[in-house]
Amino acid sequence: MSGGKALLVCNSAWAVANFRMAAMRALRGEGMEVVVAAPDDGARPALEEEGFRLIPWKVEGRGTHPLHELAAAFALGRIIASERPAVCLNYTIKPAIYGSLAARFLGVRSIAVITGLGYAFIDRGRKAWAIRGLYRPALRAASEIWFLNEEDRRLFVELGLARAARTVVLPGEGIDTERFAPRPARHADGKTVFLMLSRLIYEKGIAEYFEAARALKRDRPDARFLVAGPWDEGSPHAPSRAELAVAAAEGGVEYLGRADDVRPLIAAADFVVLPSYREGLPRALLEAASMGKPLIATNAPGCRELVREGETGFFAEPRSSLSLEAALRKALDLGRPKAEAMGRRGRQLVIAEYGDERIAELYRSRVARPIRNFRKGE
Repeated sequence: MSGGKALLVCNSAWAVANFRMAAMRALRGEGMEVVVAAPDDGARPALEEEGFRLIPWKVEGRGTHPLHELAAAFALGRIIASERPAVCLNYTIKPAIYGSLAARFLGVRSIAVITGLGYAFIDRGRKAWAIRGLYRPALRAASEIWFLNEEDRRLFVELGLARAARTVVLPGEGIDTERFAPRPARHADGKTVFLMLSRLIYEKGIAEYFEAARALKRDRPDARFLVAGPWDEGSPHAPSRAELAVAAAEGGVEYLGRADDVRPLIAAADFVVLPSYREGLPRALLEAASMGKPLIATNAPGCRELVREGETGFFAEPRSSLSLEAALRKALDLGRPKAEAMGRRGRQLVIAEYGDERIAELYRSRVARPIRNFRKGE
């Protein structure tokens, strides 16, 4: 292809296939070859069906073993050296650090996409401190740094981790509002169904959700509490099997496991809940709002972009099960017509501000066209 090559680096091929397909199609439409470097976690068929090549890259999501991390960094450097892309787009923490540094060393333009701050800014331990220390040289090596909300961008600039002139705030990562469209689906028991759609880790507010469900079970038998998402059993960041059992027994919380297609779950819910401590722009809330569901989320960076108090959903304060319980009670007392009106307003917001085409045009204008113009001038 005449437009050069774009290498997308991520810690999950599944995330690339599910969240960034519109961006990749836009780059290909501008004449670029698009290649993905990520762990082969089962998404290869989906990528290859679209005509995108996957290069397996071994990296541990939260691993900290120095030898493993060095091996991952050098492996990514070898991939970039072999592929010689015109641009390297690095998503999430480790790709943003390792990919930016390797690309700079190899003379390749790179863009670091900060999809969320996560434990590196929520935790206060040595691991989080080390990650923040690595961000500074890595992001200085990047040609641009993209963020999903203004608060994250401002924090990185204030901490000296990113130069303001190189930063861009994206309107999310795009969503197919036709694929995530409202669909009829109701539970026959007439209960109000709350769905927490998230990885089961403490930073997402899972403990607060369990506690709020436990408190509501005492006097609100009309509520049902569901959780769906990946669970890293045994991780210090995740609830134990015993905690899940207590949440089920005392709060009636039902864990549905990981769902590759969340649309039936969202359709069957009345409210989608995300009591996260901090987000970039949460995919779960985008998908739920696109499907016309009202939201209950924390008044935290990332979540604030999608929730309008009393209009598209309700806020709770981060790390507060009491505040979350109060928001859930508001939802229970709202009534179906008002809840459905909330959902319609949320979908209108997503269509207006966060659709796939807005993101596709940004990739065309900031990635593909500058590279094509540069190549013409060579």
